[in-house]
Amino acid sequence: MSGIAQEGKRSHPNDAGDPEPNKRARAASPLKESITPIIDSPGQAGLPVSRLGLKPQPPILPASLELATGSKSDLTVRKGFVGEPEVGILAYLGDPQYAGIQGVIKQRFTDFLVNEISLSGETVHLVDIGLPAEGVADVPKGGPTSEPKAQVADNHPAPAENTSTEELPSQLVFESRSDWTASTTAALRSHFSDATISALHALLLEGKDVKKSVDAGWGGHRLKMTDEEEEMNIGQGRSRGHGRQPRGSQGDQSWGTDKREVVSQAISNKEARARSNLPRYIHFTLQKTNRETMDCLGHISRVLKVHNKDLGVCGTKDKRAVTAQRVSFKRGNWTLDNMWRAVNGVKAGRRSEEEAVTRRGDRGTRIGDLSYAQKPLDLGMLKGNHFTITLRNVQGDSPEAVDAAMASIRDRGFVNYYGMQRFGTSTVPTHVIGLLLLQQKWGEAVDCILSLREGEHHDCTRARLVWLEDGDYKKALEIMPRRSVAERAIWEHWRKGNLVKDKLGALTAIPRNLRSMYVHAYQSYIWNIVVSARIKMSNTSALPGDLVYADGGDDNGDDGDGNAKSAASRDVKVLTEEDVSDYRLTDVIMPLPGWHIEYPGGSLGKLYADMMAADGLDPHRMRREQREYSLPGSYRKIVHKPSNVSWERIKYTDPDIPLAQADEDRLLGFNVPAQDDPEGKFTALKISWSLGTSSYATMALREITRQETSSWHQIGLTAEGEDQAHKGSGEQKADQEVEATDE
Repeated sequence: MSGIAQEGKRSHPNDAGDPEPNKRARAASPLKESITPIIDSPGQAGLPVSRLGLKPQPPILPASLELATGSKSDLTVRKGFVGEPEVGILAYLGDPQYAGIQGVIKQRFTDFLVNEISLSGETVHLVDIGLPAEGVADVPKGGPTSEPKAQVADNHPAPAENTSTEELPSQLVFESRSDWTASTTAALRSHFSDATISALHALLLEGKDVKKSVDAGWGGHRLKMTDEEEEMNIGQGRSRGHGRQPRGSQGDQSWGTDKREVVSQAISNKEARARSNLPRYIHFTLQKTNRETMDCLGHISRVLKVHNKDLGVCGTKDKRAVTAQRVSFKRGNWTLDNMWRAVNGVKAGRRSEEEAVTRRGDRGTRIGDLSYAQKPLDLGMLKGNHFTITLRNVQGDSPEAVDAAMASIRDRGFVNYYGMQRFGTSTVPTHVIGLLLLQQKWGEAVDCILSLREGEHHDCTRARLVWLEDGDYKKALEIMPRRSVAERAIWEHWRKGNLVKDKLGALTAIPRNLRSMYVHAYQSYIWNIVVSARIKMSNTSALPGDLVYADGGDDNGDDGDGNAKSAASRDVKVLTEEDVSDYRLTDVIMPLPGWHIEYPGGSLGKLYADMMAADGLDPHRMRREQREYSLPGSYRKIVHKPSNVSWERIKYTDPDIPLAQADEDRLLGFNVPAQDDPEGKFTALKISWSLGTSSYATMALREITRQETSSWHQIGLTAEGEDQAHKGSGEQKADQEVEATDE
């Protein structure tokens, strides 16, 4: 079978022959020059080196890749890092004569801003990072006041309205208050000793925030209760119908022996009842910087001491970016106030309230705009995302050609590929693991997940070596950062006493969403390659044999995660010669492999079957005993058109100055964007557009740049960029960007 050629793209670094003699040829050089010292530096201080000589190995790519493309990828020059061709990203939608521009993506985190678009069409921005307005109690009308009050049992007689201080002993004559009168004292005397009543009144005067470090004396010792007080125990003794206590029982001494707890228990009971009347969920805006969505939610769940499943999102966002989205939290007993304090480090004493609103959020995480809600958020509950993207050190085609390319994306769209993020950024691509899971090669999948990887954090490499060289999964677990979820889950499974040879059990210990991500990545890889073949047939119009939704609708937020209740269950139709003229290329869909979808006929249907057969799979037999590996499949449009498209050029000199501002920085007054500098030595292209839920902004960018969007390639471009020689030359200095820290 003939291979799928790449259209309108510069020579790949592995291709034979010299690159064309123009400025774009510079893009190929970082692969051999710039990236190598970054990812291959075993001699540098601090980098762990294997005593057995173990080294990361390039991944074994699916056999289907060579079958589909007609060539074998050699990843040795890139130390195992895969690029766009290895995941099926091969074609372009725009003018094949357009040469593209060279520019650096994501040089700064704020060069890639992502703001969620809600179902109502509103773009999510971080607006208020301060303490929620409801205050400490966070209770509805009728809840407890800010001052604690002693709570009296329901069957206590009501105090006489006309009790006077003359009827009370001198030690119980207090200054009259609206919440404590002489009648209050008189009513309490039928249940408490005079000393206990005095202690209760002192607590009332002290207020809710009792100082724990210093005692005046009365709170530092336990006041002996009378037999009658112990019997009553604030209405909880035998007189309340609870029956006789077991022999030897001293009753609930905490109620009577520590007077502080008498009041605090009353307060907590009352607040608990009030809180139970609040909506079950808290919704808040999350801004994260240079963190994976699940990693960030894991940090929040650990701070709140809750399960990850108690936090819900509408979709995951890019890591190397600044993103804003809404999150739901099944709050339990948490309120707006104490949740805000906990996440901002105020509750733990790491920050004051003032510091919480004048410094950046902890670990690249900032929450704001907290409110109560009746229902949680779930995946797919959004219309899309709005992107503000800054390309730096732009070179290449003329401004007129760039304008034409932007207009083409606005009017025609781009190939709706699954971007490189779908396949991970390490030298162990997620679709390679996914294929092993679908092949039910459990041991190989575990080995793949735990294998050495190029360019990882030192602690990750050290943990992997401890496992690979010594088999010490307990020590490896101690070293591995929390963000390495899959590896830690496997080692934790074994630490609990499960057999190391139980590979399937170890894989099952990995969170289900992550296991699903692996197999969905393989689906995405197959989809990308088939779509490349389809675009080669025609990149302008629909063809007979194409599939379209029978109802003519959109993707409805399907991201290829095999949800049989959404895209997979929709009716599709096959276009014929008679009706093909009624449809456009933007209507055409392509299935992700599964048991609940319809495959196209002709050469594309054969391509599905041949590729998956080469990988040892049958596209029509995708059910598995393990639910997360049983794929119903879904459909996805092959072309996507962005909305709200705009672009501008900005002249600058210093590569470190900010050219866009994140919401948190705007609220804190940090990193005000630089204005266009007519004397600037370099040009940036600032792009703004809105995309649907499952579309990748980087795939739209490649239509403009005609260059690799993989992280290893962008690192090389940044390192080699001419603007790097002018670091710090600008008058406006940028605040240091947030780096995600290991936990």
